[in-house]
Formats: sequence, structure tokens, C-alpha cells
Amino acid sequence: MGLFAKIKAAWAARKVVNQMGEIKRGWKTLSFWVTLAGNLVTLAVTLKGMVPAIAGIVAMTALTAVYNILRGAQKSEEAGVRAWWKTTEFWMGIGTEAIKGITVLKAGGVNPEWFGFTSAVLAGAMTIARDLAHKEPT
Repeated sequence: MGLFAKIKAAWAARKVVNQMGEIKRGWKTLSFWVTLAGNLVTLAVTLKGMVPAIAGIVAMTALTAVYNILRGAQKSEEAGVRAWWKTTEFWMGIGTEAIKGITVLKAGGVNPEWFGFTSAVLAGAMTIARDLAHKEPT
């Protein structure tokens, strides 16, 4: 391999390494779309009565909590962190709470302790994500 070919290969490798270390915006990540699709599918099967409402809200909470923690871990290497209300973690959490509410209303209600527990788990996951990303509480 000649010198020119080695330089060309090194340049191509640099591009790949830079792309690997780049933090993507939340909506551009696979985990965002998997979580969103999972929540929507869970909503659909819960509203159709294929799974109990409690199982649906627990599944949606688990998906969103894992997403929030993963995003916080991804952002731990990022220099600047955006305000909390501008993050996909926040909006995914709000969306999850909204579809959990729709699920509960459609199902005719669930035990309030379950709804409160899942909301507390989600709030905890959002706090963990913020702390992983080194964001100061506001």
C-alpha cells in the first residue's frame, strides 16, 4: 500500500471515529424511535383489551425509564447540556404520562397506587438521566 493510500485510509478512519463519538439529538436515535413505537403499540394493544391496563402502564413506564437513563448516559460525555424542557427525555416522559392517562380513562380506571408508582418511577428515571448528563437541577 502506497503512502497516498495510507493517508486516504487514515482520513476515512478519522471520519468514522468522529461520527461514533458524536452525540445525536434524541429524536435521531434508534432508542427514541424504539421507545416511541413500543409505547404506541402498548397503547394500542391495551386499548383493544389485549393486555390489562396495569400491564400497559407498567410497560410504557419501563420503556420510557430505560430510554431516559440511556440518553443520560449518552450525554455524560457531552460538554453542554440543554435545558431540561428542550430534551427528548422530558417530552418522552410527558408523552408517556399522557398516554398512560388515556389508557386509564379508556380502561375505566386502575388502582391509583399503580398509576402513582409508575409516575414516581418515571420521575426517578428522569432525575437519574439528568444527573448522568451532569445537568445541574434548576
